[in-house]
Amino acid sequence: YEKEFPFIKVKQLDMNEDADYIRDNFTLTIGSVISPLTVVIENRSNGLKNYRTYNRDDFFTISNDVMYFRGDDRFTSSILSLSGDNPVAYFVEGHGENVGPAGDEENFADASRFAELFAELGYVVKKIDLSEEDFPAEDDSDSIGGAAVVVLYGPKNDFTGEEVNRLREFVNRKNNNLMVFMDPGV
Repeated sequence: YEKEFPFIKVKQLDMNEDADYIRDNFTLTIGSVISPLTVVIENRSNGLKNYRTYNRDDFFTISNDVMYFRGDDRFTSSILSLSGDNPVAYFVEGHGENVGPAGDEENFADASRFAELFAELGYVVKKIDLSEEDFPAEDDSDSIGGAAVVVLYGPKNDFTGEEVNRLREFVNRKNNNLMVFMDPGV
């Protein structure tokens, strides 16, 4: 992250040598502890001083006796939640996709768990019907919030030429991505 984004800095603190800094900068609530195994993700921009703390073990998951690193999503979701500059995940509807009825932003039908994963990672999750609306104007900033992804989750009907052009224009913008999930038999 530090190599990719100039506004992110990594700093290692020593519990003994940096005790005053830790005490002065990380107000703890009852029951919370900063230990040598604590990872702090902090935002000090725009006069703000917000942070999230994790235990080192929060960055790993064990499943079937195999340990998986989950740090990428922990870091990303913390950075996004602290920045208030969240990227957007657009779920396309209007082609028989499994995202629930049009206009119902709460119901993502079969795509619910997938939409929840995006939300857990700090994305703002929205539906879009490309036959009726276009994507918002391009964000010229280099911020994380300028990024977005469009998800086609099980479309069953063809896209019009105009919709394909809207998708093509969106994907060609900086920091945007397209994810397509389809049943190969359809």
